[in-house]
Amino acid sequence: MPSARSSKTKGSNCFPFSYGCPVSAEIVNLRQFKKKQARSDKDRQAEQNRISFGRTKSEKKLTRALNDKAERAHDQGRIDKNDDAE
Repeated sequence: MPSARSSKTKGSNCFPFSYGCPVSAEIVNLRQFKKKQARSDKDRQAEQNRISFGRTKSEKKLTRALNDKAERAHDQGRIDKNDDAE
C-alpha cells in the first residue's frame, strides 16, 4: 500500500529549508543589488525634483518679464521725498 505522502519528485516531502531540497530563490549579488536600489532611489528623487522645481526656459522668461513689469509699475507709483521738499 503506497503512503499518503508519496509523490513523483524526490525532494517534495522535505521541509522548505532543509538540506537536499531544491532551492527556488534567485542568487543575488548584494553589492549590485544595493547599487541598483540606490540608482532607482536617485531616479525617483530626480523625477520628483523635475516636477517640483523644473521649469522650461520660456516659463522662466515669462516670469522674469512679469516681475520686471510689476517692479516698473511699483516704481512709477512711488513718491520721492526729495521732490516734496522743494
